[in-house]
Amino acid sequence: MQAALKGPVPAIPQDQSGRLQLAQWITSREQPLTARVFVNRVWQWIFGAGIVRSSDNFGVTGELPSHPELLDTLAIRFMEDGWNLKRLVKDMVMSRAYRMDSQAATPAADPDNRLLSRMNRKRLDAECIRDAMLAASGTLDDRWGGPNVAVAKAVDSNDTGVQNLEYNYPFSDHRRSVYAAAFRNVRHPLFEVFDFADINQPIARRETGTIAPQALYLMNHPQVIELARSAADQVWKSQPPEHGLRLAWRRSLSLDPDNDELRLAADYLDASISGNATGDEQRDAWARLIQTLWATPEFRFLR
Repeated sequence: MQAALKGPVPAIPQDQSGRLQLAQWITSREQPLTARVFVNRVWQWIFGAGIVRSSDNFGVTGELPSHPELLDTLAIRFMEDGWNLKRLVKDMVMSRAYRMDSQAATPAADPDNRLLSRMNRKRLDAECIRDAMLAASGTLDDRWGGPNVAVAKAVDSNDTGVQNLEYNYPFSDHRRSVYAAAFRNVRHPLFEVFDFADINQPIARRETGTIAPQALYLMNHPQVIELARSAADQVWKSQPPEHGLRLAWRRSLSLDPDNDELRLAADYLDASISGNATGDEQRDAWARLIQTLWATPEFRFLR
């Protein structure tokens, strides 16, 4: 603390550990880093890039803020609001910067978008991709709170049974991904391919990769196929079929298909469903169409 402090070192009573004094120092109005670092991390999460792009390095070797006055204003307001995260997020998402399109009229003028001339194009993180598929399929379990693993309250990390639980965990629940089991060595298959952070070390910013296993997962994984079938159950019996197609687009992409998309989808269903097709065969054709929607950039990216 002496290396980090410019002022006097807080006094620590003999009968205390110093943890209280450390917490008070970290959250002090005179502490120049805590609020700025926190605000910058929230900005990065919402906008795709921080005001300080080296979000884990605010030191002399880190990058300077692109908008220092904005960072200071948000940090001061955050402290004045009692460190209220909800108000901070509201300020950001109601801003003009957040509501801008990601397509710039003159991208060459600000290629890295450091001047906030447009919104950053962002891919959904692994958790949101999974949650979006659960929501579109109608199978999302929206219960709040509680343990995510049945034996979570009785876990001994040295127990062989716990190790067996980790390596054989089915990841079959449909709760929101914030409740998904996060083991040290084994991750949900979707998390594995869509750049979920390594929980064994601090990660300031996740990498966003585009690799073949992502497409293969969305095409072939049994859990995705089952979710797509559940999503198809919500729409395939709709009459006329165009209504079911529009409903599938809205549930998966939150938008209406244009005429060309409707025609292509209808042609695909006509070619895939024979006149004597069973109900399961018809549903599976719709499920494959929905899987195609989930594999599109419109499903996985915020523009």
